[in-house]
Amino acid sequence: MTQEFYDVVKLFGAGALGTVYNPDHELDIEKIYKLSLEQGIWQTVYLALEKIADLSKYKIKFLSSVSKNISKKEFIYDTVDELEENGIECTYLKGVTVARFYIEPDCRISGDTDILVDEKELSHARKVLKHAGFDVEENISNMYHFEAQHPVGGILEVHKDLYQKHIRDILFKGLLSYNEPRNCVTVDNHKIKTLGINDELNHLTAHYIKHYITKGAGIRPLMDLMLYIKHYESQIDWEQYNKIWKDIGFYKLIEIFKGIAVKYWNFEFNTYNAEFAEDVLGDIERGGLFGFGDEDGIDFLNVYLAETQDKNALNEYMSKNPLRSKLWRIFPNRLYLSRSGYPYAMKGGVFLFWARLVRLKRIAIEVLLKKRSVSSTANYNLRTDENESEKNRMDLMRRIGLVKNDLKEED
Repeated sequence: MTQEFYDVVKLFGAGALGTVYNPDHELDIEKIYKLSLEQGIWQTVYLALEKIADLSKYKIKFLSSVSKNISKKEFIYDTVDELEENGIECTYLKGVTVARFYIEPDCRISGDTDILVDEKELSHARKVLKHAGFDVEENISNMYHFEAQHPVGGILEVHKDLYQKHIRDILFKGLLSYNEPRNCVTVDNHKIKTLGINDELNHLTAHYIKHYITKGAGIRPLMDLMLYIKHYESQIDWEQYNKIWKDIGFYKLIEIFKGIAVKYWNFEFNTYNAEFAEDVLGDIERGGLFGFGDEDGIDFLNVYLAETQDKNALNEYMSKNPLRSKLWRIFPNRLYLSRSGYPYAMKGGVFLFWARLVRLKRIAIEVLLKKRSVSSTANYNLRTDENESEKNRMDLMRRIGLVKNDLKEED
């Protein structure tokens, strides 16, 4: 972990919790700004940084981004109300449901809004969103959500499931279920529905672990998880929560996440492990918000599964339950492209076409140079080779105890 990222972590904690960070050294404001943008936390970092540094050159951009976020949220609230009025029950996921725990919720800004609807309502939801002015992603049958984009509302991800099938069945061993009644809360003077308290905790945990193991994950969803735990600490069924994550195999990782919160943000937990906190934060720094900062590590899940699962059984499972259609793998959606080095793809239209064309050209060159095969591009193949970035991540997974033939943990 670099000094600048250490400063970002401390400033983010101070901005989220309303405390003050008093460094004993001169801060590199420009590097902090760039790292905060990569992590999607600049606005929260700004709150703490403005107390100890002159940020006049950044103030207009800060105010503009917060204003846009407020407008986006209000537009989405109205959109979800419209979906509800059309008989489509919507449950908010992550994002807005946890932003309320920050000292300044409007400064906790995410790139999209996630809602969960009944699978039978997907087609109806598409029609309502199109009528509301959203550009709705083409229908892909085996995807677990679709995206709709609006100039004001940004990206709305409409889920029929919480995870892709292989994440649910393989990474989480089919052990996660969500059966609690919905929780009704008031956010920004709007009454909204979220998952039940324990269900939402498991979802926040699973979402963060999914991203961390798949590619890498930033510190914003980590803070989300820690703030949620502290807010509902007395209402959480800890015996059930700990048992589930021990059975799945990621209890040790959760304790390390809590250790980061204790060591760098002064949280208090009865149990935690701070031994590997710096190592994991260094990994988070390299990966960026959702791992897209490390292009060489973008396919890390395959490498991880190759060391933790029966390869023949996994390949057979994936051949019967494809991660995505062949068409999607060759022509991915704009959100994936924007996070993979083609940010202009988010504009859609000719920009999306050009991003796909440039990506195909790069793939063709890699095929010619024998860096990848045509088959691996269009189909799922369990990779057993590792590049340098992936080797370093696997070494970290071994050190923190996540690579075993059987991931079930000892009590």
